[in-house]
Amino acid sequence: MDGPVYLDYNATTPVDPRVTEAMLPFNGPAGRRLPNTLNISIDGIHGHDLLAAAPVVAASTGSACHSGTRTPSPVLSAMGLDTGKALSAVRLSLGRWSTSTDISTAAAALITAALTISHPLPDLPGTTKQATP
Repeated sequence: MDGPVYLDYNATTPVDPRVTEAMLPFNGPAGRRLPNTLNISIDGIHGHDLLAAAPVVAASTGSACHSGTRTPSPVLSAMGLDTGKALSAVRLSLGRWSTSTDISTAAAALITAALTISHPLPDLPGTTKQATP
């Protein structure tokens, strides 16, 4: 990424570079984007499944004009995302009152959800459900 990345409402506080180094690639250009909105995909995990496994996170799938459906967003497809990546898309937005604690909480919940989905616990004798994050 070129230059600092801003994730606060007023786009005045750059994110610590250590955070941006660990971030997933953005869906869309690294520059010329809304400072409070991020669209990412985690390969092999549908956005709906990720958000269902992280109920503490208020986010959407796909693009702003296509959320709520389980088909690839025409906007993301037009941007060059393949079907799998478009179905994996999650759109995260910050509001005026979002805090660094909110960001950390959401990040931890999404990481836990992704790990749970991609590496489910084995079936154990006497259990009928997977552990939830």
